[in-house]
Amino acid sequence: MVTVKKRKGGSFILSRRDAVLSFPEGHEYEGVEIRAKLDVSLRTFLELQKLGSDSTPDETAEVFMRFGDVIVQEWNILDEDHSPVPATGEGFLELPPAICTAIIEAWSGQITTAGEA
Repeated sequence: MVTVKKRKGGSFILSRRDAVLSFPEGHEYEGVEIRAKLDVSLRTFLELQKLGSDSTPDETAEVFMRFGDVIVQEWNILDEDHSPVPATGEGFLELPPAICTAIIEAWSGQITTAGEA
């Protein structure tokens, strides 16, 4: 849940959360950690929902790029040459589709369970 803090003068400041996404023991991507924003704008949230609709490949690439640029803050992913993959939209597009899907699913699980007791 987004926290709202009251300020002097009646203004409110939204405090947005982030989380570290990881994968359980035995998972193919065990050891991968991604620090990601959980509370994003409605615009970004709706754009990401396009992934499940009838999007063109270019539109899907744009959504993945936006995910990498807006939501991903940092990660510990290295390429096959042991060089860091940038935690950006361009870096996200360099990853294999399976890990991209796993990252988005982990993020989706976090935002849909946030605030549950």
